[in-house]
Amino acid sequence: MVTAEREERPPRIARIAYRLTIETDEPDRKMELLHHNIARQGTIYNTLARACEVTGELITARPESL
Repeated sequence: MVTAEREERPPRIARIAYRLTIETDEPDRKMELLHHNIARQGTIYNTLARACEVTGELITARPESL
């Protein structure tokens, strides 16, 4: 899910917030590192961060056992 907040004057996107849900059985620490790397090295993330405030969270959903 991604939401954006727009300002009228001057017209621009002021803030973007996201929630990234990933279904995985990977350890929480590995998922925290993934989220950190997205913010640190992600091309689109960093392009947006230069123009507005970007915040978000990564949620780990555990797959159901078979």
